[in-house]
Amino acid sequence: MDIPTIANSVWTAIQPLLPLLAAKGVEKLGEEAGASLWKVVQEKFEKKPETKKITEKLLAEPESAKMQGTFQYHLEELLENDADFASQLETLLSTVGTTYAANLKGDGAIAQGAGAKAVGKGGVLIEGSMNGSTIVTGDGNLIEK
Repeated sequence: MDIPTIANSVWTAIQPLLPLLAAKGVEKLGEEAGASLWKVVQEKFEKKPETKKITEKLLAEPESAKMQGTFQYHLEELLENDADFASQLETLLSTVGTTYAANLKGDGAIAQGAGAKAVGKGGVLIEGSMNGSTIVTGDGNLIEK
């Protein structure tokens, strides 16, 4: 895996965790959902004077595009300068699994992961065949015979 891909994968895994990490801390979050990945990255950032405060500021402002960009820039720089760190994160990424994030506004549905299915408001999911049936969706419908 190349450095930009590792950096992007690390960010994809930890970005949804930032609010939880800020609220609970990695100790209370445990090893679930990439917390171990965050711990390794955070320790690496804290070892260098020029990156020491970045993870702290990112946790203080997890929604800040400026802090997210700063973190991603420095993560990629650290990976480029330390092949062992890149290898360590690549190994950890293989154990973390896939992290999904979604934000639904209004009516609709979100499906994530293998085999997931979603149907939005008023929708109908039919698996297999359907013969001789009537489907009515919406509000205030009257069915007359």
